Amino acid sequence: MTEKTSLKNLCLKKALTFLFIYLILIPLVSAQSAPKISILDLGNKGDQLFPAWSASGRYLAYQSDQNGNWDIYVYDLKMHHTIRVTSSLSNDEHPVWIDGKDALAFDSNRTHEWHIYYKNLKSGKEKLLFHKKIQAHEASFSPSGRLVAFSGYDQTTDHWQIFTYDLVFNNLNLITKD
Repeated sequence: MTEKTSLKNLCLKKALTFLFIYLILIPLVSAQSAPKISILDLGNKGDQLFPAWSASGRYLAYQSDQNGNWDIYVYDLKMHHTIRVTSSLSNDEHPVWIDGKDALAFDSNRTHEWHIYYKNLKSGKEKLLFHKKIQAHEASFSPSGRLVAFSGYDQTTDHWQIFTYDLVFNNLNLITKD
């Protein structure tokens, strides 16, 4: 074997070792040592629906009917525990995170009509997101957080339509109409 062939074999061996370590061994070890997302065992106590990630990715909000009606829960993926955010006797549904805030919006039929509520998770305070005479649910916030789009009941057409509400200027706008 010549010195040139020996050098090529050494380079090939090093390259293969490098590829083995970086393409197989490191991902395998990383996958085994990566934190596991634990499954919240509710003992088959109902349905869990409409998951929503927080902007940081640490929290997952969802609705559950494990207590007989729909309430909002937040699962902390880092600490592996769940907190119950709402405990109304009515149905609280469709949680969404409000960007830049430790807050959720959700819809509820607490007044026997659907409205969107705001819940500050640090203070625990809860309020209607806006005060308009319209049934509303399934909120979605604009990237700026200034506008909220939602399904609203249009009494003039007797159908659910898409509306937006400007949180700064208190404007309600009908987007769709049949």
